[in-house]
Amino acid sequence: MACRSSRPPEEERSGTSSLNNARLATTCRYLFIRFRSHGRRLQVSFVETRRADGRVRHEHVAGLGSIEVALTVADRLAFWKGAHERFARLGNRIDGETRGRLMGAVHERIPMVTPEEQQALQRENLEADEKFWADLHDLHAGTVEDTKGLATKVERNIAKGQAELAKAAERRDAARAARERLDRGEDVVSGLGKRMTSRDLVKIMKDAGWKPADFRNAARLGEIHRLGGSDELVTEIIKRHRASELAASRAVLRRRRQGSGFESNGGG
Repeated sequence: MACRSSRPPEEERSGTSSLNNARLATTCRYLFIRFRSHGRRLQVSFVETRRADGRVRHEHVAGLGSIEVALTVADRLAFWKGAHERFARLGNRIDGETRGRLMGAVHERIPMVTPEEQQALQRENLEADEKFWADLHDLHAGTVEDTKGLATKVERNIAKGQAELAKAAERRDAARAARERLDRGEDVVSGLGKRMTSRDLVKIMKDAGWKPADFRNAARLGEIHRLGGSDELVTEIIKRHRASELAASRAVLRRRRQGSGFESNGGG
């Protein structure tokens, strides 16, 4: 509390005093911290009370921030960081003693974070971060392994197809060379046997492991290519592969939970 009395300027110059007490101006100032609850938050402000000529006036000086009423370590740490900055900006209005008193009043309601609390918070957050990134790492690792498996299957199919492609190309080139020699009047041994027909093609593909569904699919692929839908087909395959992967993961998890009795215990 700081009070100051002053006489009117003309009395100060003359050295006389007025008999009228109403002319004696007295001003008292007091600084305090105001706490107000708004829902789940506590708002803190810096208020100055002035008593002038028998009347009390309140002036809002600055807001010191707000905090959740749970007063967690993380929230208190953030609150006090901002509060210290605001107190520093008010250095021209309050002295060191007043500042200490006001900060003590805030501390009684919102305790400052101790070094032990800060270290515990750091450990908790770092453990949570470690678990988060470990889980993400495992997720990506699973995706990579699945993709590698798919890539291996694709590579095997490509290698098998390339082998058949080379064999067909060799037979094609041999037939072409024999025809060209025959056109030049040379003697040619081949070409006297039975011609290869579509039935022969079907037999060759069956020997390679094709099933009726493969032949039907080959016919569809041929028509799609003829209609210019090859790129659209690739996009659709990728989308359906992803959908199948999601459905498979749900199915496996459901079976595992049922097998362990997890769902019956209310954990599903």
